[in-house]
Amino acid sequence: MKYKIIKENMTDDILVQIMNIDKNFYKEDYTIEWYKKRYNKNNIAFCLYDNNVMIGYIVIAGIKESLYNDIKKGKYTNDYEFSPSLFDYKSNYMYLVSINILEKYRRQNLGTKLIKKAFNYNKGKKIIAMTVSKGGYALALKNMNYIKNASESVAIFEINT
Repeated sequence: MKYKIIKENMTDDILVQIMNIDKNFYKEDYTIEWYKKRYNKNNIAFCLYDNNVMIGYIVIAGIKESLYNDIKKGKYTNDYEFSPSLFDYKSNYMYLVSINILEKYRRQNLGTKLIKKAFNYNKGKKIIAMTVSKGGYALALKNMNYIKNASESVAIFEINT
């Protein structure tokens, strides 16, 4: 199988496809309105396709330096608490908002390919992430520097691209 990674703008169609991938992973059933608040039109997604069907994605968003530092200090245990005013798409400080791949496509190094594509696009910027799953932790550990645990189930990672 040949997969493609394409840089996409956050259109309603892309958000719906991201939402449908997430439904396979998250227990919560988030609405499109929730996704529109979480991802604004200035965010970029790198989407993974198998024969023109989205099977995974990564989103990295610009954030203010103050939020970057607070995440690094472990002040947050989830990103639902982030105020929209702390996002800044022109910033050199970035937050890895989400990466998700459909289950049947996992363990094929596709997550690392998505991360490398997104990190290369954000060359010269500082990127921070919080993991919420064992798979996310393993992927971050492979591609980023571990900082600390923010809680029992959330670890913080960063990288300077």
